[in-house]
Amino acid sequence: MTLSLSSRHVGITMAIILSAPVYAVLPPTVALPQLDNKAYALVDYSTGQVLASANPDAELPPASLTKMMTSYIIGQDLSSGRFKEQDIVRMNATALCQSQLGESCMRIPLNGSAPLLDMLRGIVIQSGNDSARAAAEYVGGSQQAFTERMNVEAKKLGMHHTQFMNVSGMPMSGHFASAYDLTTLARAIIHEQPQYFPIYGQRQYRYSPAILLESHNPLLVDPTVDGMKTGHTNEAGYCLVVTQKIGNMRLISAVLGTKTRAESGIQSKALLAWGFNQFETLNLSTKNQVLKTVPLWLGQNNTLDIGTRDSFAITIPRSQRQNVRIQTTLITPLKAPIIQNQQVGTMTAILDGHVLGTAPLIALNHVQEGSVFKRLIDYVKLLLI
Repeated sequence: MTLSLSSRHVGITMAIILSAPVYAVLPPTVALPQLDNKAYALVDYSTGQVLASANPDAELPPASLTKMMTSYIIGQDLSSGRFKEQDIVRMNATALCQSQLGESCMRIPLNGSAPLLDMLRGIVIQSGNDSARAAAEYVGGSQQAFTERMNVEAKKLGMHHTQFMNVSGMPMSGHFASAYDLTTLARAIIHEQPQYFPIYGQRQYRYSPAILLESHNPLLVDPTVDGMKTGHTNEAGYCLVVTQKIGNMRLISAVLGTKTRAESGIQSKALLAWGFNQFETLNLSTKNQVLKTVPLWLGQNNTLDIGTRDSFAITIPRSQRQNVRIQTTLITPLKAPIIQNQQVGTMTAILDGHVLGTAPLIALNHVQEGSVFKRLIDYVKLLLI
């Protein structure tokens, strides 16, 4: 792959305010497949770019996709060490399976118990309402307190069309989520909790001789599909969030409100196949990778290594990578002292005149001021430029 690299230096005194990459995408060349559902969204995991959608912000009942947030919070607390995987969680009467309601359950008996990690497995693999309630009570103190935290976390993630009223996804007035918001949550789980993400791809888990946890995700038979979550109620229809990774590209789809479980799988598979056929993810830099070494004035060193604060990737139509042009814009002249991670410019990816993405460029190392003599020499040189 050959990328055309051009640099532009501008003399400015204030930092460019860009805290995270910004992305756009060019349209595909092949029409989307016909899908019969209430809403869907297809997103590139690396860039967050929406590749296709219909009613992506519609506020719909998410059924057991709710448990993605339940499991996300439990994963947070396990990752932080607030709770331990082997902490024992008891099944209280308030959490017990209500089989007469047609609930999906892990089926831990009343006053029985299981380690918190196994409760997490019960939530994700079996979609157990009982394990979701029991774990929420253990972690949050009560289901209500845990639900309040779910809404706080949703706001932090930018899930603007989501509101939770319970931890399991049972139908309740005011309980809703959008297809796009659910892809945002899926991205957070994959990125922030790599040690627990494999649970979302497990087809089965034998908890005990009497309890076999089984996923209803119809696409897990494909080894490139490694998660995420199913959901169903009469009100919501059949809902499915899926992530698939082929090569260095990972896509996430959310399909809400199909008429059958089989249709949720068929439509998700068609959507993902379309995305992989039409687009590719182009990784332009990794975190703290040295992209350029640029001149530096008044410092102990004469040069400065720069890169991006985070990994920077773009989503492009296939067969277009040779036409991508990278432009860097730097503050100039760059003068010491320079603090590590200080923003010194921007990096922009352009394709056929379209800006596909922009990311801040930062100093990768700290450079102190040079000696009085060194600064004097540099000042003279700057006057002659």
